[in-house]
Amino acid sequence: MFRPEDAAFWSEDEWEAYLNRQERWLTFIMDTLFEFIRKYPLPEGSDTRAMQKWEEALAAYLQRKTGWQGGTNWYMLWMLWEPEEEEDALPTQEEEEPAGCRELACLPIYRQASRLAREVLRWAEQLPAEQKDSSLVQFCTSVNQIGAYLARGHQFGYERETIGGNIVCVRRALNMANLALRTLQEIQQARQLFTGDAYRDIYEAIYEMRNALGLYVQELRERQRLGID
Repeated sequence: MFRPEDAAFWSEDEWEAYLNRQERWLTFIMDTLFEFIRKYPLPEGSDTRAMQKWEEALAAYLQRKTGWQGGTNWYMLWMLWEPEEEEDALPTQEEEEPAGCRELACLPIYRQASRLAREVLRWAEQLPAEQKDSSLVQFCTSVNQIGAYLARGHQFGYERETIGGNIVCVRRALNMANLALRTLQEIQQARQLFTGDAYRDIYEAIYEMRNALGLYVQELRERQRLGID
């Protein structure tokens, strides 16, 4: 994750503007990457020489079109765009997080977001194909983005110089939780997809997630004010 040298003096609004610029740049990079892949599909994985030539051509294409300086390490783009979630590393509800653990999987609110996303996706996968419309896609995407923004915030860290970026990412996760609640209500009112207690259970889980995110924003702001890493 990029960390400007003067970020220690930034307000949350300045961090917000920075992240907006970064996301626009990453979107441009990814669009260019997909443009290249559409024109020149990946060679067979077993052909090492062809893959090397393809990666070199991609690096040159990205540099020419966008100024990307990552060389043939184009996989780094995916890491910037969508942080990997190591699901197998997530502790279960019965496990205690290791003392002093600073890994993403040890962050309680991230584990909560991951469990919520898995629950929602399991429910959505069971629906008939004709019910999987754009509103349902928006709902599922919003729920998934909660964990994605928490992961990006965690990448900024908790030091005083960079915690502002973390806070803004958590605020975005909070916005996604609110959007998920609104979309869920609209879906149920329009189509009554849920039966029994399913709607109440999912709504309450997202509501609790939203409240936890609000508290987490305040916790991070207090850490920033006190200068606690």
